Amino acid sequence: PDGERFVTRGTDRRLAVFAIAGGPGQPVAGALGRDLPIVASPDGEWLYVQGPGDLPAEVARIHLRTGRREPVRSLLPPDPAGTMDILRVVMTPDARAYAYTFVRALSALYLVDGLR
Repeated sequence: PDGERFVTRGTDRRLAVFAIAGGPGQPVAGALGRDLPIVASPDGEWLYVQGPGDLPAEVARIHLRTGRREPVRSLLPPDPAGTMDILRVVMTPDARAYAYTFVRALSALYLVDGLR
């Protein structure tokens, strides 16, 4: 978040802050088991995360010193028909602009009547 550290999943699959210089990671208090990091705020105080794979996708921010977690927004395509998963969220550090990709599976059901 500050050019000296980065956030990724540790060996236990939970979010942790690691020093670029090396060493063990510090777990991110307030992070849930399946959280994915999105971006740190410009001041390095907050980490924005994509919550576990539910729909709509929940974006939260976690205060890196206290572990306080706050919801930011819920993401779902305007037409959610067939949406199976929100894959990845990207966001500007000020959290004003974002984009995401999603998986959609649509199908057609046909009814045939009178076959012999």
